[in-house]
Amino acid sequence: MVLVVIIIGLLIVSIIVKLIVGTKKEMDLSTEVEKLGAKEGLFAVHVDGLGLGSVECKIIRFDDRILIDANTHKFEIPLERVRAAVALTEQEIIQKNKSVVGRALIGTLIVPGLGTIVGGMSGVGTKQKKGKNNHYLILNYLDSNGQLVAVSFQDQVRFIMNKFCKNVNNSIPSNSDAIRL
Repeated sequence: MVLVVIIIGLLIVSIIVKLIVGTKKEMDLSTEVEKLGAKEGLFAVHVDGLGLGSVECKIIRFDDRILIDANTHKFEIPLERVRAAVALTEQEIIQKNKSVVGRALIGTLIVPGLGTIVGGMSGVGTKQKKGKNNHYLILNYLDSNGQLVAVSFQDQVRFIMNKFCKNVNNSIPSNSDAIRL
């Protein structure tokens, strides 16, 4: 019984520490966004598209561009080159890949690095994956050669990604060839 109380106590302490550290990190990002004159920012782990490997990035939206800051590397995507920003769960990517409409969406929205997830899970049918559900932020844009490419990120907080994507999509200039979702 004492062991159970100790384990529960340690779990509670670790959750509180994680919340405090996460909140401090988010507050620091909010301060940085404000100092830069940006609109909003979030943290997410790079999955594919920039050749960084699995590294945490700050993704910051300005009036005219998106800054991806991976500490050692910084990338900017002008908003007029952005075609769509989408937040999807791993399960949604798999389900969309199984439907005709979904395959058209996945074909339109390039999903780098996530193809292995879809390919690896394609035989699963409609079974639900157990464990945590991964959330992905996918930015589709035209590269300097005019080719449609994408960069994808992973995070645990989907509602922040959804809000970010909605704001990015609403910020895309109306004269661009944005993919309206």
